[in-house]
Amino acid sequence: MIKEATKILVDIEDGNISPVVGYAKLKKMKDFLDKCVKEAYPAAMEEAEKQPKIFSEDGFNFERRNGRRIFNYKNITEWLRAEADKKAIEDKAKRAYALYEKGSRPVDADTGEILPLPSVKYTDDVLIVK
Repeated sequence: MIKEATKILVDIEDGNISPVVGYAKLKKMKDFLDKCVKEAYPAAMEEAEKQPKIFSEDGFNFERRNGRRIFNYKNITEWLRAEADKKAIEDKAKRAYALYEKGSRPVDADTGEILPLPSVKYTDDVLIVK
């Protein structure tokens, strides 16, 4: 599969294949490999658990690590209130930015204060393959 992927890249560079078609083929290969890796993982982890935490096999080096702790604060009332307050602030700032984009000065209706604007950045455009 590595040779096939490399050939697609060369064909794109040489103009033998449309870049979007080459991208679609590579994406399809990646999606298939991602599925294969996901299916192989449980058996690989089971086998790795029989080894020391750091080991080598067939030229590959492995390190088995413990899972990380993840904290969930959704059962803490104070945290829920703070999240709701944060959401309200974010919504207000988004509305202020929308007014700014339309050429209006974003002003708080209650206080007359000029509303601060959030910084905005945009993600890269994406190409979806269906």
